[in-house]
Amino acid sequence: QLNRKYDKALDDKARTYINMAVDGALRMRQIILDLLEFSRVGRLTNDKELIDLNNILDDVKSMLGKSIEENSVTINCQYLPVLENYKTPLMQVFHNLISNAIKYSRQSVPPVISISCTDQHNKWLFTVADNGIGIEEEYFEKIFIIFQRLHGPQEYSGTGMGLAIVKKIVENLGGKIWLESVIDVGTTFYFTISK
Repeated sequence: QLNRKYDKALDDKARTYINMAVDGALRMRQIILDLLEFSRVGRLTNDKELIDLNNILDDVKSMLGKSIEENSVTINCQYLPVLENYKTPLMQVFHNLISNAIKYSRQSVPPVISISCTDQHNKWLFTVADNGIGIEEEYFEKIFIIFQRLHGPQEYSGTGMGLAIVKKIVENLGGKIWLESVIDVGTTFYFTISK
């Protein structure tokens, strides 16, 4: 409002302060929305249903379509199973992991994301691997903690909630999540879902 009403009377310093206030407010809004999402994880109001994870992946690709196209992303996927589980949380897990793989890709290296699943008797083991910037081993646990970011907001957008949400969902579904990573080679996330 200040910017609109008094634009001609403001100097560059005042405009800078206004932009900082607006940017801070937008980031705070996103943090609040992410906190609400985090607090809802585990409150499963719907019944379990038969879910074809190939359809879930198609939905996630559709949601991320613009980003996939703009970044020339290749997503390779082996056939995924049909599970009796909760649709929305599983979609959220794949959405967050794939969008992170796109976001943390290397400059001038088109992202390649490989998704697979292995039947391990009483659980399913999923892998989501990328060829991105990688993560140093000392941060393997830190990235799953709420609000923990490895990069500043100028480098990469986000609030540091995505992987905390993924971990909480996976654990609520009776599984666990971990990763392997090599700097400038890529990262592979592994997670299990109990049958």
